[in-house]
Amino acid sequence: MTTLRQISAVLPPEQAWSLWLSRRIVSGIMDAFGPSLAGTRIEPVDVHHDGRRVVGEWVRAPGVPTRAGAIYFVHGSGFALCSPRTHRRLTSWLSRLTGLPVFAVDYRLAPRHCFPSAAGDVRAGWDWLTSQVPPDRVVIAGDSAGGHLSVDLLLQPDVATNGPAMKHVARFVDTSMRDNGIEARSGKAG
Repeated sequence: MTTLRQISAVLPPEQAWSLWLSRRIVSGIMDAFGPSLAGTRIEPVDVHHDGRRVVGEWVRAPGVPTRAGAIYFVHGSGFALCSPRTHRRLTSWLSRLTGLPVFAVDYRLAPRHCFPSAAGDVRAGWDWLTSQVPPDRVVIAGDSAGGHLSVDLLLQPDVATNGPAMKHVARFVDTSMRDNGIEARSGKAG
């Protein structure tokens, strides 16, 4: 999170090129320091289900069966920066440690796609995934903005009543309640 704050403090958020450059920087950092585990299989998904497009990827560590159950992973990074590709190290480890394949949904990013596009994509991904894997055999996981979108999905009544095998939300919060970038821009830093 500190890296993202430093990038946003330097690059002007009102400029379109700034978001493009931020995405490239974060992607480069995550690629350099977090390649997926050796032997991990990646299977791209781009399908239509119930009139909605679902884009994402299956991530399977070596030896993980095709459909014993699944983890539905929703990536984070402020609804605007990352993708399943940038989170492959995490999803490949999740697959290896759990013995389950991971489906990482690739939701549309802001600001090009406004609310509720991301939430709609996450729901479409859930509906597609649970048409193949029973909901009680699916674990939902998400980080940062992906955690928010996961909770949003879990709060939908039909998902809550016929929901996933495990729901766990862990949130790490800066309890100081200070955003130095906002304070610095407003002249209230100190």
